[in-house]
Amino acid sequence: MSVEQLEANSDCRRVEDISLLLYSKSMDDVYIPQVSENCKPKVGQEFESIDGAHEFYIKYAKEAGFSIRSSSTKRCKGANEVGRIEFVCFKEGVSSIKDGERKRCRGMTRENCKAKLAVVRSKTGKFVITVFVEEHNHPLSNPRRVHLLRSHRSVSEAKKSLTLQFSVANVSTHQQISILEFEAGGIENIGCTKKDIYNHEAKVRNELRGQDAELLKEYFLTEQEKDPCFFFKIDVDDDGKLKRCFWADSVSRRAYGCFGDVVVFDTTYNTNQYGMIFAPLVGVNNHGQTVLFACAFLSDEKTESFVWLFELLKDSMPKNNPKMIITDQDPAMTKAIVQSFPNTFHRYCSWHILDKFSTYLNAITYRDFYKDFQQCILESKCPEEFERKWVTTIEKASLDNNDWLKSIFELRSRWVPAYVNHIFSARMSSSQRAESSHAFFKKYVSKRNLLMDFILRFNRALAHQRHEELGADRVDINEKLIESIVSNTKSGGISEKDSTAHDYEALKDPSAVRAKGCGQRLKRGKEKATNAVKYRGRRCNGCGKIGQSHDKRNCPLLNNLSSQNEKSLQHASEYDSEADSLSSTGLHEKTKG
Repeated sequence: MSVEQLEANSDCRRVEDISLLLYSKSMDDVYIPQVSENCKPKVGQEFESIDGAHEFYIKYAKEAGFSIRSSSTKRCKGANEVGRIEFVCFKEGVSSIKDGERKRCRGMTRENCKAKLAVVRSKTGKFVITVFVEEHNHPLSNPRRVHLLRSHRSVSEAKKSLTLQFSVANVSTHQQISILEFEAGGIENIGCTKKDIYNHEAKVRNELRGQDAELLKEYFLTEQEKDPCFFFKIDVDDDGKLKRCFWADSVSRRAYGCFGDVVVFDTTYNTNQYGMIFAPLVGVNNHGQTVLFACAFLSDEKTESFVWLFELLKDSMPKNNPKMIITDQDPAMTKAIVQSFPNTFHRYCSWHILDKFSTYLNAITYRDFYKDFQQCILESKCPEEFERKWVTTIEKASLDNNDWLKSIFELRSRWVPAYVNHIFSARMSSSQRAESSHAFFKKYVSKRNLLMDFILRFNRALAHQRHEELGADRVDINEKLIESIVSNTKSGGISEKDSTAHDYEALKDPSAVRAKGCGQRLKRGKEKATNAVKYRGRRCNGCGKIGQSHDKRNCPLLNNLSSQNEKSLQHASEYDSEADSLSSTGLHEKTKG
């Protein structure tokens, strides 16, 4: 398209916009909409109901280019029926809020516009237009912008139902808008904006706030009626607020009966708007897939909470205690496991420990000796070989005074494979199974979810996970020739647990939790300093510069220094060799003479 055609099209649009308005001047500017006579209200016009008059005026306002709202309503004496109602332009009146009192930065919309429509109930029961003011004191919107005005957009019941289904399917709001835009044939034809959908979702959440915990309890009770083997327990604080809860369905309990020899436990955050800590207990099945044993919500990460969780795990599961529990080096978890599972081997996650080497070793030492430490830890066949390699690496790296290395060496029997390989671990040496489970479930949940939202989305994710297990079972049965082993149902069976021995009182929603990794919480000085550095930009611990794209492992300054040291050592060796050759030559000549 040429430039002349573009200019002509833009001129046509401007003419079209101006033609919609009739502009005349007197003492003030007056704007009179230009619409067809069929769409224009007339004094004496009758309607069967107020809704009919309202829809007619909205249609007229959309054609004219302004938005309307209801201003005043009067009811008939002795009856609860509307006798008179007045619709006005959305710019009617004057704002009563002064500039200094405004809490939110918003533009002024009220311009004391006098356009309005008044409808009165007649003796026949119909509604008659008695007042119609057509003139506006402000410019009107053109057809390309009129769909953005407030009275001409709304979230219909169909869209509310559709957005609810989208939310359950974990479709984000901006993706919902894209789907609705494609369905309507353009974003201007949707009938609402993205902000309207956000406001609707917030309204639904606000309506459920205050009864969320009670709905969660009712859900658990309903599940228990459908499945007698469903187990749950709810604990409240002194104010009756939800403090922690534990639940496990029959499938999870049956899985624990088969694969509960090794349990991986870790907590995660940002799964609900209360900041409660999500604590799943997982393991691995015969296909090498992650399987869920039980779940809990905790309000803190204290030893008391972990003991409460582990005791319920023992009470709800059909077999003996696990042979091994894999966690990180959390002190509260360690104390709770010793107290609840004294005969269970507690293994620390080796991945977390190996990951800390870059923190507790300087850049050059980490670069030069980390592979030696890694080989020492992962490739040692027996404790004696590990200790011998460890001492050799420590002496070679001159790390005899490193306190952190001393501390993990003292705990070597809990995390070094050479010390724990004699205990069945289902080929797991770290809590990465739990970390991957957290990442999987977080695809379905977010920190904006209420507890009931979380449960519904979590169940959907769990159904997907279990469907993968069914697929693996199908492959084993239909595509492989294996010997079938029929397990004893009594050894792996489950029994009904009476989790409702006492009636729960009315529950209140939990208080917002302040714990590490979630929501608003107290931060330590080191973390504040680290966040401050991240805000200013990435800092290299090698050269000390901020806002760099490298770190101490690939710092150009350290690499240059090391290369210079190597060159200087090379020159020194060459110099020594030349000196040795010269001295030997001189000695030979002297002997010859």
